[in-house]
Amino acid sequence: MNNTIINILFATIIICGGILISISGGSYLFKNEINEIIKFFKTNSVMNYEKEKDNFIELIEMSDEVKNAMKQQLPIVALESTIISHGLPYPDNENVANEIENIIRENGAVPATIGIVEGKIHVGMSKDLISQFSQRKGIEKVSVRDISGVIAKKQWGATTVAATSRIASMVGIKVFVTGGLGGVHRNAEVTMDISADLIELGSNPICVVSAGPKIILDVNKTVEYLETQSVSVYGYRTTTLPQFYVPNSNIHIPSINETSTIAEIINWNRKLHINKGILVTVPIPKEDALELDQVNKWINAALKEAEIHHIEGKATTPFLLNYLNTHTNSQTVRANVALIKNNAKVGASIAYQLSLLTKTPNEDTLNEEVTPSKVVVIGASVIDFISKAEVLPEVSVEGTVNQNRGGVGHNIAENLHRIGNDILFISTIGNDLLGKMLKQYFKDIKMKTNALVESEFATPVYSGVINTSGQLTAGVIDSRALKGMKVQNIQQFKNEISNAEYVIMDTNFGLDIIKEALKYAKGKIWIEPTGETSLKILNEEVMSRIDYFSPNNFEIGWLSKKLGYKGGVCDGDNIDECIKMAELFINRGIKTLIVKLSAAGCLLVEKRNGQLYSKEYPAFGVDLIVDVHGAGDAFSASTISALSRGEPIDRAIYYGLAGATFSLQTEKTVNEKITYELLTQLVKEKSHIEL
Repeated sequence: MNNTIINILFATIIICGGILISISGGSYLFKNEINEIIKFFKTNSVMNYEKEKDNFIELIEMSDEVKNAMKQQLPIVALESTIISHGLPYPDNENVANEIENIIRENGAVPATIGIVEGKIHVGMSKDLISQFSQRKGIEKVSVRDISGVIAKKQWGATTVAATSRIASMVGIKVFVTGGLGGVHRNAEVTMDISADLIELGSNPICVVSAGPKIILDVNKTVEYLETQSVSVYGYRTTTLPQFYVPNSNIHIPSINETSTIAEIINWNRKLHINKGILVTVPIPKEDALELDQVNKWINAALKEAEIHHIEGKATTPFLLNYLNTHTNSQTVRANVALIKNNAKVGASIAYQLSLLTKTPNEDTLNEEVTPSKVVVIGASVIDFISKAEVLPEVSVEGTVNQNRGGVGHNIAENLHRIGNDILFISTIGNDLLGKMLKQYFKDIKMKTNALVESEFATPVYSGVINTSGQLTAGVIDSRALKGMKVQNIQQFKNEISNAEYVIMDTNFGLDIIKEALKYAKGKIWIEPTGETSLKILNEEVMSRIDYFSPNNFEIGWLSKKLGYKGGVCDGDNIDECIKMAELFINRGIKTLIVKLSAAGCLLVEKRNGQLYSKEYPAFGVDLIVDVHGAGDAFSASTISALSRGEPIDRAIYYGLAGATFSLQTEKTVNEKITYELLTQLVKEKSHIEL
């Protein structure tokens, strides 16, 4: 017999067996008979059942983003594809699908839209595939009963809640976001029309996040059926069951206020081998909700129309929803889109919280010595490509290209590590060749890599072109991956941040990232500005928490103007102007400013005994300057290292000047020879202070 036919028969028998068991009232003898039939097919099909299970992956095409998430044990949220093919017209369907995926990413999880393409199950879709799905005509609507047939016939199929739940469970995805749930249809006692969504919820250990059963259904009977299937139903911050377009009902359900609690329930189900689904119902936001009485009038009219046209079976729900859309001036569609976007936020948060409970050590972290990090650095890691040539328009020319590792956060973190500090570096890299190179480099120098967040975008790159005189003629930076840092990533390391004596942040990441880190930080805060991105620190809440702020003279000048400063420029010849600018920041809550003045050294400004105090520190002399890139970062790292060893700020700054001196003597952004012992030796030689 043909393998495909047997596979279809096998799948059909399993599904039918489950239905028969439900109808039989769970008779022990009847269950045994069905289980014996299933056992027979498991052991006597053309391929052994276990081999089929192992080979299931051959039917799956995972997107690169989902593959990486599986490997990294990142939170994943499943999405159905019927909303793309059957829910909205083009191009609205494509736009909404991409928006929902982006909402999930923004909330710390990875989206996995599920569908079937030419007989291959796809878990995770690229933007191009979503676009194809959005425009293609005649895509089959696929429930569980249809999966094998669509695969066998190599068709395109859009998965329903039932099919998406089944496939997501097969690949280990625990959270699935949808709009509204299918359920028991009105007059089901006559028609026996019960959605397969409910059967799958009772059969698969998955958490479905929805706005409740679709209001066109018999909501009371739907809840009763779920109870019979041993499916837990919870309200997210509501004590009554939401009804799709309507945020409440007269049906009372257990309420949960935190997604972390929902994650705990999922995890306990896993530990106890309770292979049943969980339904989390999220009320549609009030501003998008519709009035119950008006919705009921529309539904009654739609049901009469369906009866007139003899609409039955799986055609019923699409007909009713389409009728509502047409006769409500698209109010129901707008509500549907709003509620699924809201559900996506909640679902992503549940998936993220669950990942914190279930993540196990991978090879990277197992091979690292995990010790408390006294210094946490949060900032950018960038690969620099500097091309040197006399550029001619529209012509390729001979020249030199140098590659270097950079990024302010990276440079500070690596310097601190080489100096001897125990550090944790929280940053983003891409899942690409450059990202792998960076990660391997950190491993080679024995830096921890467990806080490197892999982004869907390329590893940040700066590409600059300088002429033979060393002047910059063009530069391009690809910093999209920096947006891949989410507050959830910071939350993941809240204990490390809380226990750190020093938390160092550059300003490449968003204000939300800085604020999230400040929530947990109990040690000293050092902010390293990075050009125009440093504007975000002018937030009052942030400035009041900063212990050390280390701008260069250009940065403090630019930021001071944003605060309304009307004076002159800050440089080595205008120290008084620098002090006046620094006072603006001191008065807004920053404790200590260290202004970097390039070849002129630096300026310390802070309040002592209620009075403004300032001190100039001349730079250490250098016989030959090889490269100035990275000197400011080495200064900050060396100062921080000295502070962390108990040196007062006046003496720690000399270590900073020594670190900058080391940096100036190499073309690399970090001098690989730097150590605390060498810094101490140079400080003794140059500063004449007793150590």
